[in-house]
Amino acid sequence: MISQEEFLKQLREAFAVESQEHLKAISSFLVTMADVSGEPDQNLLEETYRAAHSLKGAARAVDLKDVEYICHSMESVFGALKRKETPLTQKILDSLRRGFDIVQQIVSGESVSAEAIASAAEALEQCIHVNSAVENADRILKKPMSSIISSAPGTIPEPDAPLQPSPLARETAPELPHPLEQPETPRASQAAAPRQPALKTPNLTTVRVSSDRLDAILRKAESLIAIKQLLFQTRSDLVEMLHASEEAESEAQRLHSMRTTALKTLKRIDLESVHISQLITSLIEDAQSVLMLPCSYLFDAFPLAANDIAKSLGKEVSLEIKGQEIELEKQLLEKLKDPLMHLLRNSIDHGIEAPEERRKKGKKPRGTISIRVTHLDSRRMEITIADDGRGIDPEGLRQSIVEKGLAGPEEVRSMPETKLYSFLFLSGFSTSPIVTDLSGRGLGLAIVKKAVEELDGSIELDSHPGQGTSFRLVLPYSKASFRGNFIKVCNRLFAVPSSAIEQSIRISQTDIQSAGSAEVIEYQGEVVSIVHMGDILGIARTLEQISPAHVVAIVCRAQNRTCAFIVDEILGEQDILIKPLGALLQKVRGIYGATVIGDNEVVPILNVRDLILMAFESGVKTAQTAQSESKKDRKRILVVEDSVTSRTLLKSILSSAGYIVQTATDGIEGYTLLKTEAFDCVVTDVEMPRLDGFGLTERIRNDPSLANLPVILVTALESREHKERGIAVGANAYITKSNFAQSNLLDTVRRFI
Repeated sequence: MISQEEFLKQLREAFAVESQEHLKAISSFLVTMADVSGEPDQNLLEETYRAAHSLKGAARAVDLKDVEYICHSMESVFGALKRKETPLTQKILDSLRRGFDIVQQIVSGESVSAEAIASAAEALEQCIHVNSAVENADRILKKPMSSIISSAPGTIPEPDAPLQPSPLARETAPELPHPLEQPETPRASQAAAPRQPALKTPNLTTVRVSSDRLDAILRKAESLIAIKQLLFQTRSDLVEMLHASEEAESEAQRLHSMRTTALKTLKRIDLESVHISQLITSLIEDAQSVLMLPCSYLFDAFPLAANDIAKSLGKEVSLEIKGQEIELEKQLLEKLKDPLMHLLRNSIDHGIEAPEERRKKGKKPRGTISIRVTHLDSRRMEITIADDGRGIDPEGLRQSIVEKGLAGPEEVRSMPETKLYSFLFLSGFSTSPIVTDLSGRGLGLAIVKKAVEELDGSIELDSHPGQGTSFRLVLPYSKASFRGNFIKVCNRLFAVPSSAIEQSIRISQTDIQSAGSAEVIEYQGEVVSIVHMGDILGIARTLEQISPAHVVAIVCRAQNRTCAFIVDEILGEQDILIKPLGALLQKVRGIYGATVIGDNEVVPILNVRDLILMAFESGVKTAQTAQSESKKDRKRILVVEDSVTSRTLLKSILSSAGYIVQTATDGIEGYTLLKTEAFDCVVTDVEMPRLDGFGLTERIRNDPSLANLPVILVTALESREHKERGIAVGANAYITKSNFAQSNLLDTVRRFI
């Protein structure tokens, strides 16, 4: 398997070849149309439009955002020319040449300023907007003057009244995706505006401190813990010495002197230990507090995101956020961003109804989503995301559970709603009829639950049909420290977060029963698997540890599974500071950090969620499992994509996941391959020459021999109309390239094959 660096090198080499082909096609158009007296040839225009589109997609694949940005604007102009929405003028031709030159410079490795890139894109966009405005003006001028006057506003502003901005002015200055440097001089309208009273700000002295320096302070504070623990150990040794001196009466005089000295030393250590302990606690709390940020750091981007998601779905949403002033650790906030964005998307996509549907139900057309952050106690806080949408239909959910074979009809019928909702957090479970960027993969809530549990948190769901759904997340304020238990496993020391341990138990070997190849115990009325922690961690046990009369175990729960882990002993609970693992150890299953104790011993901190999954995976593979894995290795996927770079990227991702991949350059070639060879899935672009992705999907669905073949559309087209068309022609999934991620593609493919 090639390395990531080698793969990226190959991808860039493919882009270098492909980009020259597309640039040549665009250059040919510009040379041919040097004289703008005639209309452009439609075939030439179509070819040039395709070249700009393909170059945009290829640039996205290698993360050349500036090339993608310019090509997007050029594609819009070529599209307008192709649809005859605007004539080809000298200004348009000049703007296209300017954009072409900049793209060529970037592809050649030359440096181009951000101002030049933004200016070129703006000029291209204005070509379309200005022409639309001119056409509107022409239509108005052709009307009789009386009709123009009669349709004008009834009042004329006084000469000293403030001028209102013209709609044409707004049309000709569209907002650019790339920010431009704005001059410091205010515009005329700003200069004339009355001065507003200054906001009163708190009189606080603030200092900018780099996070690296704060981390260094925290590390120094952590090192003091070792000193504190060493003092405790020294004290313990002195106590033992005192006890020994009391027993050695034959050397009374000498031991009396030793005892007196030891008592004085012990008293001094006790005083110093109290002082050092207070100092360490204060220092660590101060250092951690500086690394805390208000929740607004996380939620500031949510209103805009909610608006964009709602707009793409044809819905109206108001977002209310309360408790943004509550502070959390920066690292924790960053890890919460994706899970909370998943929940926001879920609420808009699945929860909030379309305006027409809400009106029929007597609701306001605009739905409401509220996010509330509240304190629970000194260590925990709560985040609630609630909507006033349709809620979850329990009967529909029961039907989905039965259809997916997750439970029988009788079992589901008597199942309480809280148990029903837990199925929504299972990977692969979805009630959406088609996979899109927003829903349908059955992964969103599973990802959220996994992320929350990795932060030592929990998530609960509550829903009322017709009224809405809410998610409640309980999380620690900080991941830098936690209350933990030290345990011994095969004479080795480990730490486990106290929040991960439901209960510690001592049981007899006779209470452990066999259930097939697994061992189980009865715990609080349910049957729970029990395994030795050493077996999961791969540590060999001694003969004495294999079958003692009684065992100590910790009962842990995660991912709707409960497991009891046998350990040697539980040593006690205390505050534990986490030291992150190095880059090479980030992906070690079962371990998510380490701590250092008094004698500078490094103690691994166990990831209980991973351990439970490892416990359920540790059994001997059945013949069915082996057959399933062998079958997966033979899965064949057809990738249909006209861009060489995008085709290479998709093939590499799928091949690396163990699939056999064949490629086609357009829909006609793809359909021909489907009729001559067997495939398990089709991954196709939409915009392609000869036969596009929609047409290919339609042919597949109308062909009895291919009708059940899964089809996944991967495209740059993001509008609601295109997604609806994808559903209409029978696509199983619709993934937009702007939100493309390797994991999304693989998870989607796995869902269907």
